Amino acid sequence: MIDSVVELSEKDEARRRSQFLVAFGSGAQVSSSGFGYAPAPQKRLRKRLSLIHGARVTVVHEAYTSQKCFRCREPLQSVRTTKVDKDTGEKKCVGVWGVKKCGQCRYAHKEKAPQYLHRDINAAWNILNIYLALGRDKERPLAFKSRHVPV
Repeated sequence: MIDSVVELSEKDEARRRSQFLVAFGSGAQVSSSGFGYAPAPQKRLRKRLSLIHGARVTVVHEAYTSQKCFRCREPLQSVRTTKVDKDTGEKKCVGVWGVKKCGQCRYAHKEKAPQYLHRDINAAWNILNIYLALGRDKERPLAFKSRHVPV
C-alpha cells in the first residue's frame, strides 16, 4: 500500500513538473543607470527553476518589449505630469518613470481615454507573445525584429 502511494506521488510530481514552462527575459540590456538587475542572479534563478522545480526555461531576447504595446504592437508614448517645486512654487513638466501610454488602444469603458501600461508588465506580456510566436511560427513577430536581435 505504501509503495503504491509513493509511486502515485512520484508520478503526480513528474506530471506536474513536465507542465511547467517559463519564458524568461534575457536581461541582456541591463541598465547602466542603476535600475535593472545583474545577469548573475538571473542565471541562478533560471538554473533553479529548471533543476529544482523542473521547469522548461526558454530565454527570450527583450528587444522592444517595453517600447511596444502588447495588444496592438504600436510604439508606446511617454507619460508626463506637472510637478510643483515645494520651495519656489515653480511648475515643471516631468516624465513618469515606468508608465507608458498607447495612443492606439483605448479603455473599453472610456472610448477616448488612452490605455496606460506599466512598462514591466507590458514587457512581460510581450515576452510571452514572443515565446508563443517562436513556438508556433519559429520566428519573432515582425514588430520585435531587428538586425541586432537573435531569433
